[in-house]
Amino acid sequence: MSIKKGLILTVGLALLFGGCTPAQRGAAVGGGIGAAAGQIIGGNTKSTLLGGALGALGGAIINDHVDNQKQQASQEGYNQGYNQGATQAQQQTAPQPTQPQTPQPYYNTAPR
Repeated sequence: MSIKKGLILTVGLALLFGGCTPAQRGAAVGGGIGAAAGQIIGGNTKSTLLGGALGALGGAIINDHVDNQKQQASQEGYNQGYNQGATQAQQQTAPQPTQPQTPQPYYNTAPR
């Protein structure tokens, strides 16, 4: 019976967190950890609620910051690759310098 409950809980949590942003997931995980810590430390409802609120706030802020850093690094990598590709394309399609040609003399080859 407890395996069924664990499976239902796992599937329920997966569905709950499936459509969340990283900040929302961080808030949920931080809130849970903070609530547990508040209950362990304080042993009453007030401590549990305070720990949950502080944990949710901290988790949201930290995960939002980490997500922004990942997006910025991804964008910088894209820009660097794009610029390298553009430089290579310009080098391949740039006209090659040519030597100036001297005009050839004109000979009249018409029959006489």
